[in-house]
Amino acid sequence: NWHHSFVKLNRFGRHLSTIYPRSVIDPHAMREDSVTAIFRTTEGFRIDTAGSTISLSPPLSPANGGRLVVDQREILVKCLADTLFRYDSLYISFSVFSLESPYSPETITHSWRVDSNGLNSIRTAMLIDDHLESISREGPVVIDFNQPMNKESFEENLIIHPWFEPTYFWENNRVSIMPPNSLEPWSEYTFTIGTKTLTADSVPFRIPLSLSVQTRDRSFFRYHYPRTGAEGVPLQIDFVFNSYYDIDHDMLRRAFTIAPNVDSLRFYSEPSGTVNISHAGLAPATEYTITIDSSFTSRLGTPLGKELTIDFITDSIGVYQ
Repeated sequence: NWHHSFVKLNRFGRHLSTIYPRSVIDPHAMREDSVTAIFRTTEGFRIDTAGSTISLSPPLSPANGGRLVVDQREILVKCLADTLFRYDSLYISFSVFSLESPYSPETITHSWRVDSNGLNSIRTAMLIDDHLESISREGPVVIDFNQPMNKESFEENLIIHPWFEPTYFWENNRVSIMPPNSLEPWSEYTFTIGTKTLTADSVPFRIPLSLSVQTRDRSFFRYHYPRTGAEGVPLQIDFVFNSYYDIDHDMLRRAFTIAPNVDSLRFYSEPSGTVNISHAGLAPATEYTITIDSSFTSRLGTPLGKELTIDFITDSIGVYQ
């Protein structure tokens, strides 16, 4: 009986008479569509349902199993256990006002720790509001746990679809799941942690947890300057190329062309791995095109794959100071 479980909290002063639970939400103890949390005001206060927003963070909605039931004196928070297992905390904010001063509402905030019994947060494989998080084709998928895990039970019971043979790297309560080769681009992969997975204290997961990610086609260059389509580019500033891979300035020089021609090109590498290209002053108000040939590769042979063309227009007011 929920009413037998209410906790009177004088610490909340004159605003609230009841808040349940106090600090921890246990999804394992929840029944389907059960009340997750409840707030109730004291006699002289009302919930400001018209003039303020009642917000939950992370945002819960009927689409992902959460809803609020609100009247003048009570807020019921309802969530599905499966939804709460994705998070390590839940936060609420709402306003109450005194019947003596109805135009001066006061904000109430409260947070709970979610006892997820193993799964705490998913870093590169976070599923939020039913949107797939994208990851590099090279991986890894990284999962953080809020307590030590039985590593063998996790590795034996993890289901990957489509399947690949993973390599696991553990660091404290974090596991990185590496594929043997590059994954297929723009493809969805699902990782399911089964109920035979155990914590280090031999506590099993109550329900399977499925995490979906989508691969992206990783770009060769992390960034470059000028950007494609840039205007007002200074006349005396280095061109810059930074890659996800280890690149060599001499190899870039052989694949690099610029039109109209620019004198005194000098290619050199920074300790960070960035390749800079110094040059003579560019002509003002002129459109230039840089081309990196598709044959360009990293030091280890990863190909650019597709010719890179960068069109930009220089500044019209003279030499950059």
